[in-house]
Amino acid sequence: MGQIVPILDVDHLGAAMGGDQALMKHFIHRFLENALRYVKELQSRVEDGGELDDSVWSGDVHRLKGAARTVGAMRLAAICAEAENMEVDSKACADVVRSLRREYDAVSAAVHAWLNSD
Repeated sequence: MGQIVPILDVDHLGAAMGGDQALMKHFIHRFLENALRYVKELQSRVEDGGELDDSVWSGDVHRLKGAARTVGAMRLAAICAEAENMEVDSKACADVVRSLRREYDAVSAAVHAWLNSD
């Protein structure tokens, strides 16, 4: 039986921030802004229809993976980890970008639910 990967692991985020709620909130807001930008950049690369570069793709996905892991967005990080070493082609990348966007939206909803639970 596989392990259930959380959308947002607030305990992980808290451990990384020493339990400082203000720092956690600041960091998660920055993450949401940056992650959305990363996803949009990836989407733009795919939609441009040009040739996708393996190193640029894996670098962009790696950057998003690191940010996601830092804040505890573990499912988003898992999608990035799979995409990081995949064979790059336009259809596969378009599928990944759709998955990343759906997961980003889920993380954003989880963050807003967490922020409103105070």
